[in-house]
Amino acid sequence: MILKFEQKPEKFVKEEDEVQSDEEMDDEDDMEIEEVDSDEWEDEPIEKTDCLFCLHHSSNLEKNLNHMTTQHSFFLPDPEYISNLEGLIEYLGAKIGQGHMCLWCNEKGKRFSSVADVQRHMLDKGHCKMLHEAESLLEYDEWYDYTQSYPDQDNPDEEVDMNAIDDSGFELVLPSGTRIGHRSL
Repeated sequence: MILKFEQKPEKFVKEEDEVQSDEEMDDEDDMEIEEVDSDEWEDEPIEKTDCLFCLHHSSNLEKNLNHMTTQHSFFLPDPEYISNLEGLIEYLGAKIGQGHMCLWCNEKGKRFSSVADVQRHMLDKGHCKMLHEAESLLEYDEWYDYTQSYPDQDNPDEEVDMNAIDDSGFELVLPSGTRIGHRSL
């Protein structure tokens, strides 16, 4: 650990009426500045140009995603609906870097004490992927926009009438012309 102090004035003999009290001496002690090692700093989020799973650094986000895809089989689910890619990667970097959480286990898994521990866990267990189902979808809703997938974008609350597909209720005609029916038919 490195300690750094401000330079103290030279000592000289003071007259009795100028003697400092204990409180004034404590104020001088408060002037000390302590510099701590980097391993004692609070963890920072993983940068968007750094790999989420290893120590690899890329020159830009696109190259970083390419590295994570080829080296760790990482992929972003539903990429066509991502509305803020940069923000999503920054969030994932904060989740791993500051929260020490596995992307797949989330809060259900074990707690990790360092970024290296989380990364080692994800690599060892094959958890280099996002949990993208059920309640976990709500976690990422800020960076995804699924409105394009709604049946009727003008009226997204309107439900599709299944009877309009086929009036018998037992058969579905695909766009290719193939008919799919119920087993009892």
